[in-house]
Amino acid sequence: MGNLYLIKPTLDMEAEAMAYRQEYFDYGEGHINGSAGFARYDNYGEWLARVQSLEKDAYVSGNIHASTYFSVRTCDNKIIGTIQLRHGLSEELRKHGGHIGYGIRPAERRKAMQANNWL
Repeated sequence: MGNLYLIKPTLDMEAEAMAYRQEYFDYGEGHINGSAGFARYDNYGEWLARVQSLEKDAYVSGNIHASTYFSVRTCDNKIIGTIQLRHGLSEELRKHGGHIGYGIRPAERRKAMQANNWL
């Protein structure tokens, strides 16, 4: 699998981010966990503005203050997943979510377990 690092999304990551998003659709999935609703945004800039707003403006318009990151593989700089750290919780997130949400790119799932012969 290789080493991973976390990075906040930026405008210069748009092409790779949109390819990451498209892969979910290609696999028949319409939701990306831990991504601040990335699947609902056709415009990367609009999604990025939402991510930045959630981090900067705590509890605005019923949204939860959160930090969103891409998990990126070091060897090829490929986005492997999204991670959202929530600084607070809504009632819904208390029941079905929690402080950490994450999504793993469909083609990259279960690789570490297979590589270590855990299956």
